[in-house]
Amino acid sequence: MSNAEWFYADAGGQQQEPVDAETLQRLWREGRIHAQTLLWREGMAGWQPLASLAAELPWVRDAALAPVAPPPLPAAGVAKPAARAGCAGGGCAIAIVLGSFGALMILGVLAAIAIPAYQDYTHRAKVAVAIGSAASLKERVMADYRRLGDCPVDIEVDSSDVPAGFSEVWVGRFEDETCGIQLVFEAIPGLADSKDKKLWLWLDEDGSSWKCSSELADRLLPLNCRG
Repeated sequence: MSNAEWFYADAGGQQQEPVDAETLQRLWREGRIHAQTLLWREGMAGWQPLASLAAELPWVRDAALAPVAPPPLPAAGVAKPAARAGCAGGGCAIAIVLGSFGALMILGVLAAIAIPAYQDYTHRAKVAVAIGSAASLKERVMADYRRLGDCPVDIEVDSSDVPAGFSEVWVGRFEDETCGIQLVFEAIPGLADSKDKKLWLWLDEDGSSWKCSSELADRLLPLNCRG
C-alpha cells in the first residue's frame, strides 16, 4: 500500500486531509506526528496508532530501532543542595492534609476537563471512520459526474452500496441543485443522539472536490465538515 492515502489525527484530535507515505515520514521527522498518532486509510477497519503500522511504513520500525543518545553528564563541581529541615508536631499533619486536599481538587478539575475532551476525541474518530468508509461511493459518483458531464441522478444504489456506519444512502441533486450524496448515520457506540442524523457530501461546480456538512454537532465532525 505504498501509494495509499493516509488520514491522521493532529495533536488536537482533529482529522487532517489525506497524505501519502512520504509526507507522513516528513511529518514524523518534523515532530508533527508521533508513535501514538492515530492513522487510517481505506481498507482498514478502524484507526490505529502509527507505532503499529511498521509493516506498511518501514521507516516507523527504523526510527524505533535508532539508538537513543544518553542524557548529558552533570556538570563537574556542582554542589548538592543542602538537606531541608524537617517539621514536627501537628503542623506537619495539617500541612500534609491541606496538601492532599489541594492535590485532589486539582486532579478533580483536570479530570472534569480531560474526560469530556477525550470522549469527544474518541467519538470524532468513530465519525471520521464512518465518513471515510464512503470513499468508494464518492469515487463512483465523481467518475460518473465527469463521464456524463452532469450529476448521475439515475445511479443505482442498493444495500451493498451503503457504507459501514450508515443505514441509508441517496445520490442525486439537492434542492439547491448541487450534486451529492445524503447518508443517514446508524447509532455510533457511546453517542446516543447520533442515530438517524444526516451527512451531506456534495461536489463543487467542476466536480473536482467534495464538501461536507452534517446534523451532528461540530465538535464531533472533522474540520472540513463543520459549518
